[in-house]
Formats: sequence, C-alpha cells, structure tokens
Amino acid sequence: MNENLISDICLYIDDNVNDSISIDDIASVFHFNKFHLMRKFKECTGLTINQYINSRKIQNSMHEIAYTDDSMLKVALNNGFNSLEYFSEQFTRIVGLSPSKFRKFSLVHGSLPFEQGGKDMDKLEQIQTDLAELKELKKIISGLQSSAFENNNDKNDVKVPVKVLTRQSDKKAA
Repeated sequence: MNENLISDICLYIDDNVNDSISIDDIASVFHFNKFHLMRKFKECTGLTINQYINSRKIQNSMHEIAYTDDSMLKVALNNGFNSLEYFSEQFTRIVGLSPSKFRKFSLVHGSLPFEQGGKDMDKLEQIQTDLAELKELKKIISGLQSSAFENNNDKNDVKVPVKVLTRQSDKKAA
C-alpha cells in the first residue's frame, strides 16, 4: 500500500459519511482486498474502518444536535444510522454523554443558534472555527499516516486521534 492510501480512504469516508458506506464499497473503490485494507487501516490509525466511520458520523451529529432542534431520530437518520438505539449507543460510547445530555449541555453553554439573544455573527464565527478544526483534523490524519509509513520499519504503532469538537464558553454552568 502506498503512503497516501489510508489518507485517501479517510477523505473518501469523510466525503461520503452520510451515505450508506460499507467496507466492501471502500475496498471496491480503492481496488484492494477488504481484509487486507481493514488490517492496514487498523495498523495505521488504531481504529477499525467501522469505528472511524461511526466516529465521523457522530462528529457530524454533534453539530446537528447543537445547532438544530431536530429530533434525535431525525439526527440519527440524517447521519446514516438506521436505529435510534444504535445511534444513542455509539454517541454515548464516543462522546461520553447521551445525545440528549449533550444537547442540554450545549443549551447551558449557549452554543445553539436558536437560543434567545444569540447573534448571527457569533454563530457564523463558530461555524468557521468548527470548519477550520475539521480541516486541521484532516491535516493531522494525513501527517500521522505519512509518518506511520515512514516509521513502518520500526513497527511503531501510530494511533490517529479522533478529535471530538466541543464548545468552549466563557459562561459557567449554574
């Protein structure tokens, strides 16, 4: 496998995360045996392909939960989950809070756009910050994967961190 393949797979997943995407689909697009692809992805990232897909879906759903008043079922369906229970289980496992507790946390810290007194410019700046953080995450993944291939002779395990975007606020929870 060449050194950019894992990065390309991550970008492909990011671009198609809201579609019904499977390991077979990814293997077909990149013309690799799925078992070989799964093993190399895990070696380079520390995550299985499904873990990476779910973490990206959850990251997208975090934004939806924080920025909309959509039902949790709608958020789950919008982000490629077929079951509210599975979505909630994965969300809680990855974020450490249930989706409803995450929404309450977001409300307390003033990050929802429909909160009274919110300013459109503040929301726009926050969205721009979030997008910049996502771009930074892609660069980090690409850089770590490149160094993983360079250090492959040392058999170093390089884990790609899955950065969970959280809101930082000057307000203190009561």
